[in-house]
Amino acid sequence: IYHGQQTSITVQNPALWWCNGQGEQALYTYRVYTSSDEKCGATGFRKVELVMNTGTWDEPEYYPKTRSAAPITLRLNGREIFAKTVEMAEYARSEINGIGGYYAYSKELVNGDSIYDFDISKLSVYTLPIGLAGIEVYDLLRDEYDIQIEFGDIGNILAYISVGDRERDIERLISALAEIKRRFGRSGADMLTQEYISPVVADTPRRAFYADKISLPLEESAGRICTEFVMCYPPGIPILAPGELITEDIIKYIKYAKEKGCQMTGTEDINLERLNVLA
Repeated sequence: IYHGQQTSITVQNPALWWCNGQGEQALYTYRVYTSSDEKCGATGFRKVELVMNTGTWDEPEYYPKTRSAAPITLRLNGREIFAKTVEMAEYARSEINGIGGYYAYSKELVNGDSIYDFDISKLSVYTLPIGLAGIEVYDLLRDEYDIQIEFGDIGNILAYISVGDRERDIERLISALAEIKRRFGRSGADMLTQEYISPVVADTPRRAFYADKISLPLEESAGRICTEFVMCYPPGIPILAPGELITEDIIKYIKYAKEKGCQMTGTEDINLERLNVLA
């Protein structure tokens, strides 16, 4: 396509382009001439298919409880590549659970109620039993082992497994987690195990947000009504919202999250040393 004009070119038996870990990334250079200009570049040839698997969507009233396979299979150049992703993710879970202390959870948590389904390509690992918060393991993987995963929170880490990952990438992650436990693991006696504190709603969010307010040091705000959001990222779920009562447990949680290196957002004071409360 050039200046709105279209043409077609046939390449006989081209070498195919594969994603990382699946094969070579064969590229062809091209050059297009017109009477006044020329254009050049590189391109690859591949065939991508989304195949609807028989029997996974034809009985929607039973979906997904009777689903025994993925509803859609991704094929690249005729090869089912997502199956490899699933195999690597399940292998990683098995090996990480074999280290001891970590818990790499999966579909065993699905109960059809509070947990509806689980994306098995996402490698979620509970870290508190080794005495480290998820954010601490996240930082160690990045700083000590040059491994960048998706995120870490108070109790978990999350890594995405994709078709671009290789077996050696998975082995590096497993080995790093084993070494982190050996080098940095400690007693979990001082770890917070409660990741969610049920709020005590003392006023409406609207009234608290727009009402007259004062700023107090975090340590002196217990028993007062918060007028702003306090969020810990990840996961970004509010610890406090306008109208909620500030308790000693919440103050302890905020201090703990800050100590572990979580990003605190939502407050006027970006360092979260003070909180806005109802006057």
